[in-house]
Amino acid sequence: MPLLAERAEPKTYIIVFKEGTSNAEIDEYKHQLPAGVKHLSTFYALKMMTVEVDPDNQGLVSDLKTSKVDFVEEDGEVHTT
Repeated sequence: MPLLAERAEPKTYIIVFKEGTSNAEIDEYKHQLPAGVKHLSTFYALKMMTVEVDPDNQGLVSDLKTSKVDFVEEDGEVHTT
């Protein structure tokens, strides 16, 4: 019986917007995400958004950094005991 190849999972990224970015600008950014990038949630008070990037589209991560974005970081899982 052949082993199934492990399918790559989508990765979640946190996008943090620069101070002074308006909620309207964040909404505009959200509606212009490239194909292969799925919006998960927006936290307006924190000027932050989470997105999921399909494994086949990891090259798009660099496209997420625009003049309104402070940084894009892969979301690591937090484990508590």
